[in-house]
Amino acid sequence: MILKNTLKERSLDEKSNDHLHVRDLLKIIDDIEHFAEGHLKRVFQILSEFDVHDISHSKKVIDNIEELLGDEVINSLSSYELFFLQTSALLHDCAMAPAEWEIYLMKMTEGTDNFYESSSSIKRDLKSPYSYQEALIFINELWNELKVNLTWFFCPMSESDLKKELALLLIGYQEYRNGYKFQIDNITTHENFKLLSKEIRINFIRENHHLRIESYIKNLAHKFGDTLNQSSWGKKIASDLACICRAHGEDLDFLYNLETESNYLISGTTNLQFVAMMLRLGDIIHYSYDRAPLSISKGKVFESYYSFHEWAVKENGVNYDIKNGTISFKAYCSKPNDYFKLHKYIDYIDQEIQNYFILNRQWDNKYSIKLTDKVVRTGIRNDEEEFLPITGLNFKINQKQIIELLMGVGLYKDKYACLREIYQNSMDACRASQSALHNSNPNKKYRIEFSLETRDSNVYLCCHDNGIGMNRSIIEGYLLNIGNSYYKSSYFYREQAKWSGMFTPTSQFGIGILSCFMIGNRIDISTKKANDKLICCSVEGPHESFYYRKDDILDKELIGDSGTIIRILLSDDVAAELCNHSVDDFVLNDIITKKASYTYVDKEKYNKYYIMSKRWSNHLYTKINSFIGSTFDDISVYVKYDNGKSDIIKNKPYVLDYKKLKLEEHTEYLDLLNKRGFYFSEEYKYSEIVDSIEYYEVNLFHEGTKFTTFISLPI
Repeated sequence: MILKNTLKERSLDEKSNDHLHVRDLLKIIDDIEHFAEGHLKRVFQILSEFDVHDISHSKKVIDNIEELLGDEVINSLSSYELFFLQTSALLHDCAMAPAEWEIYLMKMTEGTDNFYESSSSIKRDLKSPYSYQEALIFINELWNELKVNLTWFFCPMSESDLKKELALLLIGYQEYRNGYKFQIDNITTHENFKLLSKEIRINFIRENHHLRIESYIKNLAHKFGDTLNQSSWGKKIASDLACICRAHGEDLDFLYNLETESNYLISGTTNLQFVAMMLRLGDIIHYSYDRAPLSISKGKVFESYYSFHEWAVKENGVNYDIKNGTISFKAYCSKPNDYFKLHKYIDYIDQEIQNYFILNRQWDNKYSIKLTDKVVRTGIRNDEEEFLPITGLNFKINQKQIIELLMGVGLYKDKYACLREIYQNSMDACRASQSALHNSNPNKKYRIEFSLETRDSNVYLCCHDNGIGMNRSIIEGYLLNIGNSYYKSSYFYREQAKWSGMFTPTSQFGIGILSCFMIGNRIDISTKKANDKLICCSVEGPHESFYYRKDDILDKELIGDSGTIIRILLSDDVAAELCNHSVDDFVLNDIITKKASYTYVDKEKYNKYYIMSKRWSNHLYTKINSFIGSTFDDISVYVKYDNGKSDIIKNKPYVLDYKKLKLEEHTEYLDLLNKRGFYFSEEYKYSEIVDSIEYYEVNLFHEGTKFTTFISLPI
């Protein structure tokens, strides 16, 4: 324990003005170590399939940090840097063992109307999470059952503060469980429910323990303040230590927010970034056989394959060494999966080493440690009688060719099928907004409009909707990731549960927005979620760059509160082919086009219809209309013409009643079409019998899809 011993030496140096304060820091370290030793034993009780996270792991993290730093660097560090290194290693995993009342509270919200473990559970799964006030009321009602011990090390100062903390825990857990909508919807037995609930609870504890430990440690402010006889400094120290511990589970960006010259009551500054980075390195390096003892694993029955494999890998004699700045791993693997998993894990260590060098560029030289840029792996061997691994040899994906293959006619048949993708994305955005606002704004009308725009001699196909819109995380995490559906993500399920909506997406075809490059060379997007900023971005071709653009003021006005505008810069051939001239009788055009294959018996007589059919086949309205059967309630789809006017896409099928469709002047031609398209006897004309026919609309609903047809019967 070089870190602690160095502090002890400083506490004994009576020539130093800080020695008494350092003694107080040592007292805090002793208190934390005494508590952590007992508390961390509970990790194995609560997360029974996890590898060792007890005090031995914390001490090994400290050993790793000391080996990486070396005596010279350790002696150059401030007393608070030594203090934070020691205490963060002891505390960083303590939230892996929540208090019993926290676990009880989690269990009391689990369940659906059909499946639950406790009859007294509020069965909140897939429902809107409690408001803060509702959570507080529930905790007050449950208080006696929770059996809270207010003397627990991490408890806040007052019962009231603890209740507030538990309210946030409850809400967070409810939101988290709602992200498992797909799995919860597919539960068939109570045993399935129990296993899934346990899995979700464990995952929540694991994935959020770095956030929970931040909350726990901030509650230590009064303890630190009492020991130091400085309440305000106690709060500052607890807050900084909390951030350091949280950092071990965050992305590198989080560390940039930590101070590099933090000051405390005694001399010397403290580099919190450096401390957090050393904690991350010390923690991730400890991946060895001592964390998966055979004496324990042989008696375990694993429910999780992931946990089983974690133990199995370490049982290949995995060990490591840190010497002169070089981290070396060794193991003897008898199974290919173990061998490759170990190498993949070491890839993470290599990345953390690079993260250290990235941060180190902005630090003082005293924080530079001797460290090689990669882990040495030559000690990792395999049983050659069982398998022979070849490094770097695996399936290679030629992204360019795969994308071109997906965009080819083999998948879509028609290049304009990409418009279906855009339409379905817009429809889902409108329906998601409809679901989100079904209580606050149930009468909102939704509109999707397609148009052609000319800008700087370039022709764009545009789609504008007033749906839910996107933010950066959706764009980067889902829009640009082919096959990664936002509407099937745990992130969306959690949001959806807050609305208590029943929206299910319609989009199920192809490769998403990438298909737009079948007809264009660039995609420009302007989008906005409610109560968020406008985002403008572009993608320069399927193999090219993505970038954000400065806000478009006109688009901001067009979008308003929420929505999306997508513009596709059309390729020259598509721009020359596609048109959106104004049309007087678009229903007639549509009818003629659908029957265009019929022979024109008198081309001279019916030439205007023939020309109409040819012009209409490449019209934007025709392309959009061809794949829309019927729209959803309160969501209208329009096509805008070059004169600024728009026509709505009508629900289909049409009832060919020329009077209702106001096509009286075209009855002769319609009679011809119907004679060739329907089973009419030669002696009857459609226009003569239409008044004697009654049409009955028949609607069939199945799994969110509406099917419509008409039955025609004589009156």
